[in-house]
Amino acid sequence: MPTKLDNYTFEDFGLIEEFGHVHPSTPEFNEQTLSIPGRPGLLSLGTQIGAKQFSLPVKVFVRDRYERQRRKNKFVAFLFDAYRQPREFKLSFDYEQDKYYMAKISSQFTPEMLFQMDQFELPLVANDPTKYFFIDADLIRMGSHIPVRSHVKPGARHSFGITSNQTIKVINDGTLALRPRITISGTATSLTIKNTRNNHSFKITNIVSSKPVVVEGETYMVTEGGTDTFSKLVGKFIDLLPGDNSLEISGENMNLEVNFKYKSQFI
Repeated sequence: MPTKLDNYTFEDFGLIEEFGHVHPSTPEFNEQTLSIPGRPGLLSLGTQIGAKQFSLPVKVFVRDRYERQRRKNKFVAFLFDAYRQPREFKLSFDYEQDKYYMAKISSQFTPEMLFQMDQFELPLVANDPTKYFFIDADLIRMGSHIPVRSHVKPGARHSFGITSNQTIKVINDGTLALRPRITISGTATSLTIKNTRNNHSFKITNIVSSKPVVVEGETYMVTEGGTDTFSKLVGKFIDLLPGDNSLEISGENMNLEVNFKYKSQFI
């Protein structure tokens, strides 16, 4: 299965992908340091994570130069939107079919125009260097069309009925911590969710059935019945760490359905 850009292959544009592309294993990163006079060495201030840069060798192999230009024009039209801006698309490789990057063209490329073909290096960048699993975790079930080599656990629960204090298990099959979208529907005087692995927790009060609460940890948003209400949440957004996460659910007068929505993420 060849490299895919969204649901297209290079062949769909009349192009040929050659061997020898560049796919970095790590993103760009810079160690942030501070030098203090009189103190040996450097003081580490953490690491700044950057993008991933890709380069794919491509050729257009057809003798008719007008047809070659037509195929290049079709491909360039895919890379840009109607406002002349580079558009993002899902980039996935044949040796890792279950994961994708959100990538776009990163700089100008100029084909070398030969007698019977044109050839060029396609420069792409994923400003978000994270690899995402191609399907949401709650949609992975026995019988799902998951690539054989995927290391995921089908059948894990992501929806829970809550009427009393209890501990639930939510699995993150990725290698990176993530913040899920948590949808809370039903009624409760109060609700507290705590991840015992890092002791992060939040509390929400006065949940009513007509106004489901949605906690979007990745975008720092909390809505109640579709209306922004950030102050509804007291505490910290919940992180799901790689592996099993035991979440303590407690509160008063709970008759709730709690759902977790996320894609596993990889470095």
